[in-house]
Amino acid sequence: MSRALPGTKGDNSSKPAWSREEGRTLMTRYVITECWPLSYLFILKCFIILEEEVKEEEEKEEENKEEEEEEEDEEEEEEEEEEEEEEEEEEGRRRRRRRRRRRRRRRRRRREDGTKRRGFRKLSPEAVYC
Repeated sequence: MSRALPGTKGDNSSKPAWSREEGRTLMTRYVITECWPLSYLFILKCFIILEEEVKEEEEKEEENKEEEEEEEDEEEEEEEEEEEEEEEEEEGRRRRRRRRRRRRRRRRRRREDGTKRRGFRKLSPEAVYC
């Protein structure tokens, strides 16, 4: 004996609360309350429980994937920062080396020229110093 779903005629306010819900919940409640034998109801209940468990597992897997992606992104950022720091350190070393080389060259030239500082005149051997 097939019957229409209860509360399908009229406005929503006249319908029972459970009939205003959508989709599977409405159908399962109708089936459970109206016409299916208990063995089918048990199978249906098991199916619904399994479906919920599968959804929960999928959600957990998605969360795990998102967490892994975030961790990978953080690791990549850390590696990039470390590489940048290493490059900056190398540049600093190069600059220091260049400065040292320049200083050494200047000192050598000054010794050879007889000047003590940049912009000063050469010290002549004929000059009289007091």
